[in-house]
Amino acid sequence: MDNNISYYVKQYVDNGKTIKATFDENQKLQDKTTSYTADGLDIEIRELIDNENVLIDSTYCKGGKEVKYVNIFSGSKSVTTSEYDEKGNIILKIEKSKSDIKVSDEELDEMIQRCKESPKTVQ
Repeated sequence: MDNNISYYVKQYVDNGKTIKATFDENQKLQDKTTSYTADGLDIEIRELIDNENVLIDSTYCKGGKEVKYVNIFSGSKSVTTSEYDEKGNIILKIEKSKSDIKVSDEELDEMIQRCKESPKTVQ
C-alpha cells in the first residue's frame, strides 16, 4: 500500500445540506461542494480555492432544469449571473467585474456570503 497521500475527501450532512470537501496533503481545503434543496430549488454551490483566490459557482435547478447560475471569482472581483427559461435558454446574463464596479474586499466577502445563503432570488 502506498503511504503517499496527495489529497483526501470528507463527505457529511449538516442541517440537510450534503457537503463534500477535498483537502490537500497539508489539510488545506481545495474544493468544497454543498448540495441542498430550498424553496423548491435544487442548489449546488461549489467553492474552488487556489492559493488566496476563491471561485464560487452556484447552480439553481427546478424540475431538473437549471434556472440560474451565479459565478463569483475573488481574484478578479468578477460576478456573473445567468438566468434561464424553462427550455434552458439564457434570458438574462449580467457580468460585473472590478473594472465595471468598485467593490471592496469586505463587499465582495458579503456578496459571496449572500450567494451561499440566499437561493430566494429565483422564483
